[in-house]
Amino acid sequence: MTFFKMLFLETHILLLNGNILKDLPSSLGDLENLHSLSLYDNIIETLPSSLGSLKNLKFLCLYNNKLRFLPKEIENLSSLEELWLSNNNINELSLDLEKLNNLNFLELDKSVKIPKHLEPLLA
Repeated sequence: MTFFKMLFLETHILLLNGNILKDLPSSLGDLENLHSLSLYDNIIETLPSSLGSLKNLKFLCLYNNKLRFLPKEIENLSSLEELWLSNNNINELSLDLEKLNNLNFLELDKSVKIPKHLEPLLA
């Protein structure tokens, strides 16, 4: 393994804001030590299902992208505390976010339909 690949795998914070990213590589799921992932102000349309492998992720910021839905694997982010999703193309949040036991902040557009039990988490 190269030095840079090893260094990248040890990353705790990844900020890729405002880079006109349209998609993300599935290898993103290899960053098992990642605690914070910020991807706002891009043009991301879909997220790789491998995102659900980031078991240590606490902060996920995806606002101001082109997302229409979230992959079901988001439900596996058991350490997630904050989820920022406003200014996307999401109409309904149908994931079982109750599995995210540590989630204490959810930011969405007011027009997004969500289950009643998630309303207390809204910003």
